[in-house]
Amino acid sequence: AEAEYKLLKSQDIQSIMVVPLIGENDVLGYLGIDIVKRKYNWTKEDFQWLLSMANIISIFMTLKDSQEQLCNEQIKLKAANKSLKVNEEKMKKLFAHIPIGAAYFDLNGKPTQYNNKGLDVFGLTSIEDVNDYSFFKDPNVPQEVLDKIKYLDFVEYDTTYDFEKLRPIVKSWRNGSIKLYIKIAKLHDDYGNPIGYLMACIEDTDKMMANNRIRDFESFFSVISESAKIGYAKLNLLNNKGYAIKQWYTNIGEDEKKSVSQIIKEYEHLHPEDREDILKFFSDVREGKVKSYNKEVRVHLPG
Repeated sequence: AEAEYKLLKSQDIQSIMVVPLIGENDVLGYLGIDIVKRKYNWTKEDFQWLLSMANIISIFMTLKDSQEQLCNEQIKLKAANKSLKVNEEKMKKLFAHIPIGAAYFDLNGKPTQYNNKGLDVFGLTSIEDVNDYSFFKDPNVPQEVLDKIKYLDFVEYDTTYDFEKLRPIVKSWRNGSIKLYIKIAKLHDDYGNPIGYLMACIEDTDKMMANNRIRDFESFFSVISESAKIGYAKLNLLNNKGYAIKQWYTNIGEDEKKSVSQIIKEYEHLHPEDREDILKFFSDVREGKVKSYNKEVRVHLPG
């Protein structure tokens, strides 16, 4: 389309990779990634990573459709349940094989499950290799991170992971140390109570590509957003176009029918002081004064 072409041209985009979002019976859409200012030859690993992300998003979309069918079409209950079970199995397989290290931890920091890449990153052969390990007692985890995870839903950090510091507590076949980029999400039950943590990590062999991949990997966290009570939205402040997942609307007390751009202009359900503060943040972003915002806000939820 002409509009998209002009947008890409204005950004000097030189390398693009696109894969389909495949549903059960048709193509739901497409997922792409572009690199600006330089040419890049996509590798097989890049393609597998993007394809894995597309599969996760497709499953999330199919799961949502299946859940709506359960509510609106009781006559299709049996078929919808079968579809949910199939997608849950697919999700388990994707967690196991996605090319980014991932692991679940209980509230005490004890690992309960690693995916295949996670086992490889930490040099493990099975979960039994970390029977005596706790994330909260790991000398490789900065104290600042341990403090933040107590009150934040997301924490990300870089670290030089030294395997020698964990012997003999952890039975790892790796020696020496590696650089890792790690993101941790706190998980909650239906009542908002913490039930554990999800960690994603990637070896920092190419810092720029690693950061891009781990941030795009937030699509994976969207799949578990309802249990984690974590909302996610993206908005281009230049053209006022964006989108958000369902949990984001729920967290700020808004109707899913409203556009993200409309909500961000008003923030109707925020406390007046917080609304003024966050609207000033967006103004400062447009002027290039700030890049991030991290603060608890008060929301007046419906009812």
